[in-house]
Formats: sequence, C-alpha cells, structure tokens
Amino acid sequence: MNPRISALVAIGSLAIAFFGCAVLSSSHAAVVYSAVDDFNVGTNPNGVWSYREGVNSATLLSRVSSGPSVESWSGSNPTIYGFFPYVARNVSGGTLPVNWTVDLLQMHPSESLIPSVVRWTAPLSGTWKVQGSFVSLSSGLTDINIYKNTSSIVSGSLSGTGSPAVTINQDIDLSAGDFLEFAVGAQGNWGGDGVGFKATITSASTPAVPEPSSMAIAASLGIGCFIRLRRRRALHEEITVAKCGDDFECDSRLPG
Repeated sequence: MNPRISALVAIGSLAIAFFGCAVLSSSHAAVVYSAVDDFNVGTNPNGVWSYREGVNSATLLSRVSSGPSVESWSGSNPTIYGFFPYVARNVSGGTLPVNWTVDLLQMHPSESLIPSVVRWTAPLSGTWKVQGSFVSLSSGLTDINIYKNTSSIVSGSLSGTGSPAVTINQDIDLSAGDFLEFAVGAQGNWGGDGVGFKATITSASTPAVPEPSSMAIAASLGIGCFIRLRRRRALHEEITVAKCGDDFECDSRLPG
C-alpha cells in the first residue's frame, strides 16, 4: 500500500479511536438504588442504606431475624409481639397478610412511639431522582415523613388499609454524605401501624454523550488536517529540490 494511504488509514483509525474512548469515558449508565431490592440482613449499615431507631438517630436496628418468609432488622424495645421498631422484607415469593406484597418493605414504630427509619446516604454529590411510596398494611394511624438531613421534605399520614398512599417523586440536589430518611411513626398508639414502603433513588445528573454524527465529523476533521499537513510538507520538499539541488544546508534557509 502507498505509504501516504497507509498513514491516512492510521490517522483515521486513531481519530475514531480517540473519540470512541472519549464517549466511553464520558458516558455511564444511571446508578439505581432500591430500598427493597438492596435490603439484606447481612450488615447494618448495608452500603448506602441503614436501618435506624428514630429520626436523625445514631442508633441502628441491631436484632436480625431471618426466616423462610420474612427477614428483618428490629430494635431494642421488647413486647409480647417481638422487638420494635422494625424494617422487614417479604421473601416468601408471594403476598403475606395483610396485602404485604414482595415489592414492599414493612416498617413499624415501637411501643414507645420511636419511628422506624430507613436512611439512604448519598455516595456522590449530584442530583438524585427520588421516587417512592408508603401504603398502609394495617388498621392503625401512622405519621409518614421524609427528611433531607434534618429538614422535612414530605409529610403525611395513613389512616388504615385503603387510605391514599403518601408518595414522593422529586429531583433532589445532595452533597456526598447528605442523607434522606424515610420514617414511619405512630400517631399516639403504636398498635397496627405496619406500613409498606418502597423507593428507588437514581442518579439524575450524567455527562452528555456526543452523537455518532459528531464523532464522524470530528474524525473527518482530524483526517483533513493530516492531509493538509502532508500536502504542505510535499510542497516544501518540491521547492527544496528545485532551489537547492545537492546543497543540503540550503534547506534550512528556506521558509517552511
């Protein structure tokens, strides 16, 4: 192959590779965190998630229960029904009483009215899309709150099975280390306060990705620049031969 053609092919390949690498490095799939799918009883905190006794509290739920139908983290408040507050997941593969489906965690406050809290801590600064809902799984009255750090951003209540869900669908700016807390509290009486909860948190701020047509144009510009440089160099060589002959020092005195 002609050396010049080989060089053009090489520079074209380099240009395409360069812009291909730029696309790969600047684009990434959105990161999605799911309160339900990410739940496990291995550790608490569990990555970006943690399960707590009370709002803005350092006290983690520390008691683990793992059965064929339900896995849970629960707190230090003993009752004849078990330990509260708790956060639990339905792992039965079906619906448990009352209307507890596998796509919901169940949260319940304690007898001493301490809220059950699921906390998510931002791993990176950016805008995060928060989507979720709370639905009543029992007959009790419950307070629902979502906090950004210590500030309430959503508040509502549930008045038993069939009451309208409390929902969130917001883009929220967070710095790394900021947190969101999803809290279920009792309205004076803790009995029958089971609440179904689900949420996804998705990175909403992602770098722009160049269009394929932009890559092609950029690659063409790179090849075009190379061709112009080659033509200029060839012309310089022709002038040198014409004016200098065998005088090799003459070449350095000619303008580029």
